[in-house]
Amino acid sequence: MRSAGSLENSDGAGSNVAQGRWRPLQRALARLLWCLLVLGVYCLVACMAVPVTSPSPPVSTIPPPPLPAVDFAQSPASLCQAATQIRLRPDIGGAWPDGVLATWHLYVERGDEVLAEGTWSPDAGALFIAFPEGQPLPPGEYRVMLSLDDQAYTHRFKIQNTSPHLNTLALALTPNGPDVNVLSEGTRLFYLRYVFEGVCTGSPLWINVTWNGESLWGRTLTMEEERGEGTVPCYLDDGTPFVSGDYRAVLSLMGETSRGLSFRIGEKAPEPPAIVCGPLFTAPAISPEGEPFLPDTRFEWYTQSVFAGAECRYLRTGVTWKARWFRDGKEVRLAQGVWQGGESEVVWDSLTGQPRFLLPGFYTVTLKVAAADPLTAAFRLIPYVRPEETEPSP
Repeated sequence: MRSAGSLENSDGAGSNVAQGRWRPLQRALARLLWCLLVLGVYCLVACMAVPVTSPSPPVSTIPPPPLPAVDFAQSPASLCQAATQIRLRPDIGGAWPDGVLATWHLYVERGDEVLAEGTWSPDAGALFIAFPEGQPLPPGEYRVMLSLDDQAYTHRFKIQNTSPHLNTLALALTPNGPDVNVLSEGTRLFYLRYVFEGVCTGSPLWINVTWNGESLWGRTLTMEEERGEGTVPCYLDDGTPFVSGDYRAVLSLMGETSRGLSFRIGEKAPEPPAIVCGPLFTAPAISPEGEPFLPDTRFEWYTQSVFAGAECRYLRTGVTWKARWFRDGKEVRLAQGVWQGGESEVVWDSLTGQPRFLLPGFYTVTLKVAAADPLTAAFRLIPYVRPEETEPSP
């Protein structure tokens, strides 16, 4: 019995010993679980307290588009002296920024003073620059600077020191010549060839052709160059030939300069014979037939009129004549007229005394008919002599 009881006591003591060995390990495990629980709760609270944010987008590294290139190759490099504006045609290479305006300034080439300024974009078309107060600028060199952001584009131009001028005007049957002076009868087309300089582009050139003094044909051209040569064809709108006769073409450039040219179409009519006049006579009277009555060069003091005339041939209606009378070197009469008589007659004029008789003295008279050489005659008027002055002394 004792040994059995001893065994039971022995087994119970062993069990207690085993349990004593596991208790520290259990307590360590419990403490670890507690720490893990506390840590989990803390992380849950922390995550709930910190706001959740989306990640920032990556920074773009794409460079901005380059600025467009601007070229002024189509813009005028010089202007005429009378220009009051310039029209530039910028050629844009590349994309122009949307809604962006470039600024422009007008300067003298070697100066910083701004003569004019404004803004521009390709939507406006050509770049129009009016000169200050709408007046021409002095001849010289100028520049226009177009600025876009930090980029600047420059166009230079000059204003000429020469005024518009038509140097030559010629007549030809073809645009390339040669020049002629007479066109054949039945001509339907001819050309006017001219040389010009100092012209404002866009200015007008007026052409007018007259026939026998009446306007027959006209045109207006627009000048596209500052200097050079030009040719204009002349023809009637209905295609009929030009009639024979004398013509004159007049070109007027910008209303400032003109040049004329006279020519003929068809054979020229033969020239009429030159007027021929005989010697100039002086007489106290003229017969009804126009002949001198008692021609002389010495007339008495009681003479009331003296006639001077000459017989002329090949007279034509409308020719002019002129007579001038002198007494002792002083002009006492000037007369002129237009001939309305026959082909061969006496052309005459007369000097009449005022109030009754002509004054004594030495006279000369000159008669000129059309283009004939002037004719001259001289005569003397004898003064009155009292009878007692002629009686001999006792």
